[in-house]
Amino acid sequence: MIISKKFQGKFFGDYVNDLFKNYGQVKIPDFVWDDGSPVLLIKHEDYGDVDRLRWYLKIFDTSFPKKQSGEPYSMRDVGSKIVSRHIDFMRTVLIENGSSFLSDDQEWKLLIEQYNR
Repeated sequence: MIISKKFQGKFFGDYVNDLFKNYGQVKIPDFVWDDGSPVLLIKHEDYGDVDRLRWYLKIFDTSFPKKQSGEPYSMRDVGSKIVSRHIDFMRTVLIENGSSFLSDDQEWKLLIEQYNR
């Protein structure tokens, strides 16, 4: 699957930018430190820009493939199933941090309008 820079920038960039701009920390769901405390990525301590936050999100996505060095692959180098799983992971991260994909919000709005009568 070929993920263009435009697609990647729009789809992932908008949501990672939202996390970066509007949250001082990002909680990573289903991960805890050895002491049982949740994994929190702290803005300006753990990440100083959107690209580093995006990198962390790939690192903590256990289904996202990594090179032998541990570095995650580029989105342009993975297939559609991996992209779909990463979208699900991103959805979980966004929900955990009080946000959501705009497309999810729109879908819920349509379902409520259609069936909540």
